[in-house]
Amino acid sequence: MTRWLVVFEDSGWSSLRPLTDLLPTPALAFGASHLAARWAEQSGCRWLSCEARAGALAPWRHAPARAAERPAASDLVLVANAAALPEEWLKSILGGKQEALWKADDRIVAAQTTFEKIAPGLGQGERFERFVSDLGLETIASDARLLRWPWQLIEWNEAALLEDLAALKCEQAGEVHRLAAVLEPARVCIERGARVDPLAVLDARPERRSVRWSPGWAPGRTRSPIWTCCGTAGWAGSSPRRTRRRRSGRSCATPATPCTRSRAASPSSPP
Repeated sequence: MTRWLVVFEDSGWSSLRPLTDLLPTPALAFGASHLAARWAEQSGCRWLSCEARAGALAPWRHAPARAAERPAASDLVLVANAAALPEEWLKSILGGKQEALWKADDRIVAAQTTFEKIAPGLGQGERFERFVSDLGLETIASDARLLRWPWQLIEWNEAALLEDLAALKCEQAGEVHRLAAVLEPARVCIERGARVDPLAVLDARPERRSVRWSPGWAPGRTRSPIWTCCGTAGWAGSSPRRTRRRRSGRSCATPATPCTRSRAASPSSPP
């Protein structure tokens, strides 16, 4: 059975301001990726569409593209609120074929129905939430956690980050200088294209965190590559911007799929 995924932004986006002033909720960094990618990873569903405010979705340079393949009319579609965290409660939905609407308090966290019913709503953007509400699906109470306030992205991010890093295959495919110190290399992931320079310390001892290094861009006036980490390894002279990225989740993605947050703008360059 093929199950597809639609991630949408609900009307609660305004409570996540200022984070959602320029980007939609699905684009917010959380764990080792962003909320939309986290849903795709945790659900295992095939990507279908992202429904959000057009004005916020347009600047998201790395938004997942709508699937080119058209699902069969009878294929199941999982509709997920980007602000809902895909945790234990999701397993019961994925384990069955029930067509229903799941709510936590006053907000939709997920829905499941056939593509035939969902298809007319695709492309409606911020009106998609109302479309799903009007499908007349059976409503089921859920204990899903929702990101209702911006500080929860920080408060809950550490656990999400550790979970995501634990699933990584730790390998050192990048370049590590002989004068760099890598503590507990079995817990360090250095992606291809990344470089660790002399005197850098990657401390991934158990009392610290697993560390993942990916190509990024150095702040300042140069364009020389540097690497930011998703753990707590120290970096001499860390800028406030890099520190915020470390607290809020994955600071950059793989070389093939760079994250919009991976480049820190310099005073002489546009953001």
